[in-house]
Amino acid sequence: MQRKHKMEIFTWKINTEDFSETTKFDVREVQFGDGYQQIQPKGLHNKKREWDASITAKKATIEMIVAFFDRHGGVKSFRWRDVTVRVAEYTVKPLGGIAYKITCKFKEV
Repeated sequence: MQRKHKMEIFTWKINTEDFSETTKFDVREVQFGDGYQQIQPKGLHNKKREWDASITAKKATIEMIVAFFDRHGGVKSFRWRDVTVRVAEYTVKPLGGIAYKITCKFKEV
């Protein structure tokens, strides 16, 4: 019997000033010699969203977020808001004192 693992939830508050959402359509394009182009969706769910986000917090909080992302390793998805996402990379920047900022891109899966 296989056990089903519960998906983790990302609960940290995102900075609103750095937040943006991008929608991408995954399509296949074929260009023919006579100038005709054929375009079709790749798969049934070809509309995907991505969010650029950042969090500013104390070093200890940023370290917890880093541990969360590292635990998922860029391949294991998690819940954020009402969406299933993954994070493939992140950047941590010291802001001085105990303040740090982490930036990442949430990709809908």
